[in-house]
Amino acid sequence: MATVDVFDISHHNTIESWAEVDDVPIVHKVNEGTAVDRKVIERMPTIAGRHEQFGGYTVLIKSASSIRKQLEIYERVMGPHWRAGAMTQLDVEPWERYSRPVNADEIIEAHEIHVGMFGRAPALYINPRQMPGVLEEVRAEIPDVVLWEPHYGHDGRRTAMSNRATIHQWTSKYPAAGFTGGIDANEILLDHNWAKVCGLNLAPTPPPKPDPLPPIKETSMDTAIIWNHKGYANAFLLGVGPAIQLSPRAFTHYVNLDVPQILNDEHPEMLLSVLAQAGLRESDLTKV
Repeated sequence: MATVDVFDISHHNTIESWAEVDDVPIVHKVNEGTAVDRKVIERMPTIAGRHEQFGGYTVLIKSASSIRKQLEIYERVMGPHWRAGAMTQLDVEPWERYSRPVNADEIIEAHEIHVGMFGRAPALYINPRQMPGVLEEVRAEIPDVVLWEPHYGHDGRRTAMSNRATIHQWTSKYPAAGFTGGIDANEILLDHNWAKVCGLNLAPTPPPKPDPLPPIKETSMDTAIIWNHKGYANAFLLGVGPAIQLSPRAFTHYVNLDVPQILNDEHPEMLLSVLAQAGLRESDLTKV
């Protein structure tokens, strides 16, 4: 089940009671092209004051106004509230009411203008399936662009993760307390990227260091073998003490040391003795 880490709302969402709204960041629509959302001026002071993190989003459109003009309108609304913890979503939509969606060059332009105005990068809200190739073009110029991906299907989270999304919008109908009707709910998949667009500079957690490989004395190499029983994927290191089941990385390590291999051997009694040394049972093995 996806978590609820962020709400994003607009004037379409009616707030009944701020006191009942969950303690999560809210990102509110600021403008669509040159049109300012009719509720954002009223709501933004409350949104900025209720949580350390909050934000606004601007729906980029191809219109008579320039991309810069649209960002300038956004800055007039968000500028007075901007601080550490504030963030921006560049909302790119393929809606039919537009003459055409903005293209990758215009997204890149908006990204650069935002960095110049606010001193840090925005997130990019885009559905890669609806606009094929656009995300790839943007990433060719901005490899670390922070992706906010909407995907409501049963495999939405998996797809968002495979696309390296930082935020996954997993529903538009979340029954949030304090609101009338369902709203957009989002899960943060990459905390350090979310912190980055919020200006909080949270360093990514380093991956855990792998366990060191068991040492082998050079004098024992003549007796070492890699052994595997037919029907199982597991491989064992034998001849240098008790049998050790090898991980894929360890297997590659010892193969690179030219340790001889006896694979697909078929001897049930030897299998039992190897398992006894390794402290395993046959049910622990992986069949192939």
